[in-house]
Amino acid sequence: EGTTQRIEFQLPGGGWVDWLLTPEFDAQRQVKAIITAARDITDRKCSEEQLRRTQFAMDRAGDSILWVDGDAQIIYANDKACESTGYSREELLQMTVHQIDLDFTPDLWPKHVAAMKENGAVTFESRHWTKDGRIFPVEVRTNYLEFDGKFYSCAFDRDITERKRAEEEQERLREQLSQAQKIESVGRLAGGVAHDFNNMLGVILGHTEMALHQTDPQ
Repeated sequence: EGTTQRIEFQLPGGGWVDWLLTPEFDAQRQVKAIITAARDITDRKCSEEQLRRTQFAMDRAGDSILWVDGDAQIIYANDKACESTGYSREELLQMTVHQIDLDFTPDLWPKHVAAMKENGAVTFESRHWTKDGRIFPVEVRTNYLEFDGKFYSCAFDRDITERKRAEEEQERLREQLSQAQKIESVGRLAGGVAHDFNNMLGVILGHTEMALHQTDPQ
């Protein structure tokens, strides 16, 4: 049809070639020759494959991953972020961090950005909202990144509900142990007082008995 065709194919040795085919016609519009040009695109293909693997790893990561721009706008959310919050990816990409983080109010955003810029990364605990109104604790690790002169934050959010429950149970057991130790201390104190009182009472009874022997029955 007189148009250049582009074909990408892999060589037997594993490399890749971008092959351009351009037909040349005679006066009767018959193809009289094919002009070809080949370009080695192995490096580009390797880079594309690495990007696909990286994208797949981020999408399927066990922790929620959110990319946020300088205005706290969510520009990327992986599968786990959607699962944990109950929002679709399209919904999250229309939201800001403030809309899913209970403790991350807009007035705290400038301070957070400044802390990330100074330290490179910040780790803290917070609480996230779900679409149905449930609140769950998270450990957030944010990283300060600059690309093409613009600021971005890559946040890894881990649901720590089970860890918090374990900590609460541990604290409850620690409190029970403390109470038991207090009761035991009181018991030892009471036992000591009773022992000392019995010793004193024994002396009193002994002297009383001696006095009775020395006193006229009348």
